[in-house]
This record gives sequence, C-alpha cells and structure tokens, in this order.
Amino acid sequence: MKRQQQERQAGFTLVELLIGLLVSSLLLGATLNLLSTSLRVWRANNEKLEAQQSGRAAMDFMVRQLKYTDNIYFPASLATKALSISFQDPDVSNPDASITAATYQPVLFRLGTDAGQNINTLYQKKSGTALAVSPNNIKNLSFTRILNREVVIEFDVTDSQGAQILEHYKTTVTCLNIPQ
Repeated sequence: MKRQQQERQAGFTLVELLIGLLVSSLLLGATLNLLSTSLRVWRANNEKLEAQQSGRAAMDFMVRQLKYTDNIYFPASLATKALSISFQDPDVSNPDASITAATYQPVLFRLGTDAGQNINTLYQKKSGTALAVSPNNIKNLSFTRILNREVVIEFDVTDSQGAQILEHYKTTVTCLNIPQ
C-alpha cells in the first residue's frame, strides 16, 4: 500500500505540467516583448546619433574650409541668406593676391547636384567635381554673410526618411585670411 502511494506522488500530473507550460510561455512572451521594444529604441537612438554625427562632421568640414579661405564670392548682399556659397579654395595659396574672381579656383557648398538630385545631401563642388559631404539628411541650408569676414552657416539634420528634424545647427565662421 505504501508503495502505491509513493508511485502516485513521484511525478507531475498533466494539469501541473500544463500550468507550468502556461506560466513559462507568459514569462517568455513578456521577455521577448521587452527585448523587441528595447531593440527598436536602441535602433532609433543609434540612427539619431549617426544623423547628428554626420551633421556635426558636415558643419566642421565647412567651417575648416571657410576659415582659411582668402576670398568669398557671395551671391547675396550682407545679412541676406543664400542657399550656396562660393569661395577661394583654401588649399591653393594666393600670397600676392594674383588670383581674382575671374581666375580663382572656386569651392561651392550647396544642397543637391547640378541635375537637382539628392536635394538633402550637402555637396562640395571643386574643380567641376561634386563630392558628397553628408548623407541624404540635411535640409534648410543657408549662408549669411554678416561682416566682411564672418559667415553664418545654418542647417537642419533630419532622420533617414527626412520626415523629422532631429537637430538644428548654426555657427559663425570668421575667415582668418580675409582682411577686415
């Protein structure tokens, strides 16, 4: 008799197994949902960080180029916003000022190509060649010349779809080689 009682108590019943399976499934489902949400948030933050870093890199590139130029050929009058800026290539020295507006080697910053493609990509056009400086995530680029040697650069960085503005960048560049 004792042996039969011990055999009955030795294992799990079908109901106990089903309840354990149900509880395990609920815990696993909640854990997977939390993991999925965390992964989605991580990807969104990573995309935002990459967009902001590309915006900072584009701004730094333009600042370095403009800072050491010795001539800016600005398409607008002072305090007027322009969508592009053209300036003497700072890598070409002009110590005796022999390079003039007719003979200078221009560098141009603007959004999009000559054919109107990639309108949210910052391009540097130099010697007839356009080089993409940023991914396709920049909007509202403008240049404003506030003094003879100071230029304000301003633009917005968007998400990869271009739907949401993530960051607004604005800086003033003092062109060191242009006389006051």
